[in-house]
Amino acid sequence: MFENLLSENNLFGDPVRIHNADETGLQLNNRPEKILIMKGKRNVTSVTAKERGDTVNVLARVSATDVFLPPFVIFQGKNLKQEFRDNLPPGSVVFVSDSGYITIELFQKFLEHFVTHKPQGKNANLLVLDGHSTHVSDLDTL
Repeated sequence: MFENLLSENNLFGDPVRIHNADETGLQLNNRPEKILIMKGKRNVTSVTAKERGDTVNVLARVSATDVFLPPFVIFQGKNLKQEFRDNLPPGSVVFVSDSGYITIELFQKFLEHFVTHKPQGKNANLLVLDGHSTHVSDLDTL
């Protein structure tokens, strides 16, 4: 089946048009593994973001030729704050959701983000996804 899909769309020998996408959570806490102190210090302290860090979700896409789409980042919340965009790679997009996870609406926005960065032309592109319930959409429009 997969081989037929590749063959019918002339994707053999054109790995730049084959993509994989997945959502992953990143913890915002930073627990240092090692702490360096001056010899003879009696009290050792370290500063971390929180005892239990927040999670940021990133929907990442990479082509079979290791070309990455700028990150699609999802923070938990209702209001998108400007500082959420600070220090992100150029072209990154940031959204919020109540749960901090992708929704069907955000997946549609991811597809729009993908379309603006995929190889242009009339040739088909293959986007491989897992079976997550939010990944239901009319992919033929790509």
